[in-house]
Amino acid sequence: MNSNLKLFVWEDVLNDYTPGLVCVLANDLEEALNLIEEKYDWYRKEVGGHPYKVITSPEAFAVYGGG
Repeated sequence: MNSNLKLFVWEDVLNDYTPGLVCVLANDLEEALNLIEEKYDWYRKEVGGHPYKVITSPEAFAVYGGG
């Protein structure tokens, strides 16, 4: 496993009725954005200017759904 990998987390994005969450495991921000673009195409526009967290140690996240 690559020990340089980081978890990039964007919260409150991809809004429909409630906000969504995007998580990407990558070496750096540019790689994370490229992976989003490769897999989901337009999602990069959604997260590109939005604040994000970089997680490098154990962490847990939960997001309630709704609608």
